Amino acid sequence: RRVGELGAGAGAAGAGLFQMWCDGGSRGNPGIAAAGGVIKGPGGQHLLTFGFYVGDCATNNNAEYQSLIEGSKWARDMGIPKLEIFMDSKLVVKQVSNEWQVKSADLRPFHRRARRVLAAFPAPPRLSHVRREFNTEADAAANASMNARRHLLRFLDDDGSVPYPTRSPPSGAPPAAATAEPRRRHRPDGGRRRRRRRRRRRQ
Repeated sequence: RRVGELGAGAGAAGAGLFQMWCDGGSRGNPGIAAAGGVIKGPGGQHLLTFGFYVGDCATNNNAEYQSLIEGSKWARDMGIPKLEIFMDSKLVVKQVSNEWQVKSADLRPFHRRARRVLAAFPAPPRLSHVRREFNTEADAAANASMNARRHLLRFLDDDGSVPYPTRSPPSGAPPAAATAEPRRRHRPDGGRRRRRRRRRRRQ
């Protein structure tokens, strides 16, 4: 949904600087990982809360990058022209700002994707590093997606209603049935065959 569809409370597109707070985490590092964040209007009102389930075996830095990439895509698709991004990952902020080198080969594809998404905005978004205690809303969104093991999305409308559609599970995730214990095939004559084999062994 674009900014203009969220009502007057979102502010007119281009009327001010929008904010995005994003975070990612991994339990085990690598382990179960998810990313999340919130997008706010120029007046500080919540426009969107998002959660992105990264996977069952991902690192914390991977999840941090995913929070920036996925959140920036939502902001871009909503038609937000001016955006300031806040993260508590100093590594991601410094690397995406080209102040630090990306030494890890695993992070270079994420770095390229992040730079490419940010370059699609009319004005280059500004990245700022914040302490973790100031990024609790994004952390909560990431944890909610991690606990549910799925993507989550919530728009906050101007009238206070909160539609909460959910996105489909990430590609490659096993279906629920795949985790169940396989059922044994039932053969009507299986008992007789086993008895015959026992008799032959005794003879």
